[in-house]
Amino acid sequence: LRTMAHELVHAEQSHTGRLKSIWNPKVGYVQQWYGEEIKNKGATYNSYRKQPWEVEAFDRQEKLAQFVASVIKERL
Repeated sequence: LRTMAHELVHAEQSHTGRLKSIWNPKVGYVQQWYGEEIKNKGATYNSYRKQPWEVEAFDRQEKLAQFVASVIKERL
């Protein structure tokens, strides 16, 4: 559930346009966060965790997972 919540945050980021993957034929996909290209490729675990969209997703995943779990529990 926590992983699903984490990925739902990324879906929201993409849907709202805050996070975009833009194709650049010279380098492949580049990530834009609020329209600014992010150079951090997340090559190590620490650099991955420091990407702004990951910081937000990790910050929000637990609360969102708990909310989804409570909704599921109510419906059982």
